[in-house]
Amino acid sequence: MLNANPVSLLPPNGSTFESVLSLVSAARRPLNSDIIRSVWNPATCPLDLLPYLAWGLGLELWDDSWSEQKKRDTIANIWKLKREKTTLAGISAYVDLVGSEVVAARRPRDKVFAIQTLSDAERAAQMALMPQIHIYPAAQPVTGDMAKAFFAGDTWHCFYNAGEVSEPSDAAARYEQRAVYVDAGVTSPVYVRGLDQALDSGVTVALASPASTAKAFLNTCWSATVLIDTDADNRTVAITPQDLGESFAVPAGLTPTEVRPIRVAESVALQPGKAFCSFSYWGGDSLVASDAETHVYDQVTLFDSSRLVSTHRAISFWGWSHFALAPYSAELTIDIPLQRPTYAFGSWWGVGVWYETDMTPLWNTLEAVSVAQALRDDIDVNTVLYTPINFETGLMFGSFNFGDYRKAN
Repeated sequence: MLNANPVSLLPPNGSTFESVLSLVSAARRPLNSDIIRSVWNPATCPLDLLPYLAWGLGLELWDDSWSEQKKRDTIANIWKLKREKTTLAGISAYVDLVGSEVVAARRPRDKVFAIQTLSDAERAAQMALMPQIHIYPAAQPVTGDMAKAFFAGDTWHCFYNAGEVSEPSDAAARYEQRAVYVDAGVTSPVYVRGLDQALDSGVTVALASPASTAKAFLNTCWSATVLIDTDADNRTVAITPQDLGESFAVPAGLTPTEVRPIRVAESVALQPGKAFCSFSYWGGDSLVASDAETHVYDQVTLFDSSRLVSTHRAISFWGWSHFALAPYSAELTIDIPLQRPTYAFGSWWGVGVWYETDMTPLWNTLEAVSVAQALRDDIDVNTVLYTPINFETGLMFGSFNFGDYRKAN
């Protein structure tokens, strides 16, 4: 709201000139204070500022002709749109923004096909042999030292049965210790980087590596003259959590891998021996730390080639293709609404006869696909809908006339 009596925010030692200049500027250029708290909210942002909000949040597609509700809904869903990029669902969502629709998709496998795939039970047994990483939603709690009981009063405070100063907190050091490495029932803590990034775009897990005690750096290496090559790349796992992705065993390396983690929420029984009764616990004199955070986590399986069981024999399809598509490729059929040709003299006149066809929906659709695709992908566009009929020798089905067109395959 506008303040009729602006209050200067200058310090007490401000000069008279600074005070007068501040009051005059506030009177001539009043600022609606509600904008400050509402401009970053797509539901309350003023309509004329919505394009700037979309630009500030990184929305790649925008059309001023959209309705107000569509503009606000699109900005509100920007994080979901970004997360789903490079997936079929993400491409479909971006195509929907420009008024088109992905009506069909074909995504064959590569040229290598297994004769008989693993069953669900066999695959689960194989995955159980691999090591796992459990990523927790919050830093793990620790049990406080009950000998450090804090007593406070109006004028004094101290620590019971301890020193006269408090111990420094190690919460900052434990913030990144948000995961554990589980292998054959043995659990060890690991560190996770990137949890505070926007969109949870990617996290890096640093696995523990036993140091070699025989190689101590002291001017030269102990019992050697050269340094040992680091294996940090093989002790680091970079993943991008993607709910719409596939769930599989992730290989080690610094290259981010999109994977769908398994959301685990375990149910446990409470400890019956600790009953709360008037500021104390029956059968004990201290609180028991809750371990609820350890039962809710994202499970990611790591790949270890040495633990693979015998798999089925694989064969290759002749011609490097299947269903007429090259390996590692996909075919999307997109419905793009264009203005229909003009009807005159008893028939529909083709493109450009009576007016120049507006191809803006086509260009907008191609832009939407380009925004949502992965950078490694190449896109080939085919806009042929109908082809002229060619009469050749061979079997003929149906009757055609010269000059007729048929729908392209």
